[in-house]
Amino acid sequence: MAAVSRTSHRVCPPARRKRRRPFPTAAWGQGVLNVPVLQSAVCVLECVLHHYQVVGTPGIFVGRIVATRSAQGNPLINFRGEFRTLLYG
Repeated sequence: MAAVSRTSHRVCPPARRKRRRPFPTAAWGQGVLNVPVLQSAVCVLECVLHHYQVVGTPGIFVGRIVATRSAQGNPLINFRGEFRTLLYG
């Protein structure tokens, strides 16, 4: 999981169903679990799958966090189909 900052929004095109990098213009690094990690992310949680439960079409994934990384910035989230910023303080 990665949270991007408001300034990273321009490199975040809408998700597509094709298997390709969702942020093609962004810089990528390698995570602790040897997975691609978005370098401009405000926070990164690397998890290993602990449990998967079929609840509906997508199901629920439960993971155990094994590595974290954070940086300065206000997280950008998608809520009700719109990008919003979480402000702290």
